[in-house]
Amino acid sequence: GILKAGWGLGIPILLICGVATYWSATLISKSMDTDPTIMTYADLGYASYGSVAKLLISLIFCVDLVGSGISLIVLFSDSLYALLGDDEVWTATRFKILSFFVLTPFTFMPLPILSIFSLLGIMATISITLLVLVCGFLKPSAPGSLLQIMPTNMWPSSLPNLLIAIGILMAPFGGHAIFPNLKSDMRHPYKFSHTLKFTYSITLLTDFTMGLLGFLMFGHLCNNEITNNILLTPGYPKWCYPLISGLICLIPLAKTPLNAKPIIHTLDSIFRTHGNSDNWTTNGLKIMGRVTIRVGVNAIFVSLAILFPEFDKIIGVLGASICFLVCIILPVSFYMKLCKDQISPVETFFLRVVIAISIFLGVVATYAVILY
Repeated sequence: GILKAGWGLGIPILLICGVATYWSATLISKSMDTDPTIMTYADLGYASYGSVAKLLISLIFCVDLVGSGISLIVLFSDSLYALLGDDEVWTATRFKILSFFVLTPFTFMPLPILSIFSLLGIMATISITLLVLVCGFLKPSAPGSLLQIMPTNMWPSSLPNLLIAIGILMAPFGGHAIFPNLKSDMRHPYKFSHTLKFTYSITLLTDFTMGLLGFLMFGHLCNNEITNNILLTPGYPKWCYPLISGLICLIPLAKTPLNAKPIIHTLDSIFRTHGNSDNWTTNGLKIMGRVTIRVGVNAIFVSLAILFPEFDKIIGVLGASICFLVCIILPVSFYMKLCKDQISPVETFFLRVVIAISIFLGVVATYAVILY
């Protein structure tokens, strides 16, 4: 993202995306305080605009989760391919097919066990950032060194690159769809807005650090995934390569089953495969249905990852379309609807300007990502 936007615009855009999404998250919290029965993002849509809005938001949420699932499969396969692949036997596509068999069993695990894997995923993310920093000092010469940095660009080379960068730099902050659930589940929900300051500070610092390190180490050679740059660049200690690849593979193992859970629950409800029945035949059909749904969701993730193999395109589309909608446009709209008695005319004008700018940026950035 910083490569495409350059230092002059990339860093400010990243900071603006972080601050803007933090602000819109606080608006979600204020909107929820108007009605104690609001528990989910879809409930916010229902309270604001009725049942049709709730249905559309649920659909957008599923698209967001599918996109995240695809990006995790691509991340998993790209890392293994960079470490172990060759074009004759183990191609990138075959590693994606392998990921189906590796990840599908995790889908059948209960949430308490998946929560442990989720913690491992968070630890792996932080460890990867620190490991990239260490790798930068272990290699004395460019590319891939912090002791001899690569040439970098101050400004974007073209307008489409700048628009693509906006989507990429927006993508890391796309967690708003689950914020209402998190607030509802907190022991002290009134501390939610205070908690956001810490979570956003950590997220922004991690994103900024990885972007800074990657751009300095590889400059115009930056790959879609900086970890892939390291895996494909000789000159690091031998232990770096399997360690980075292993940590990268932990992230999809931790996150893909959790991403799939809401989709699976929705399909279970639609096809009525949840729960058990006293009738042996009906119970058997329900079990078969649950297995088919879980295997099918992972098969969709993998199939779409094969069809859309470009990591930056996936992240760019998610950031440009879904994140602008879910993280800025809808939260501001909910706040204007549910808290209208508390908003001054000046603030109303400001909120409408924010929505208009977000719609414009979302549309043109999505167009740029898809077209270029």
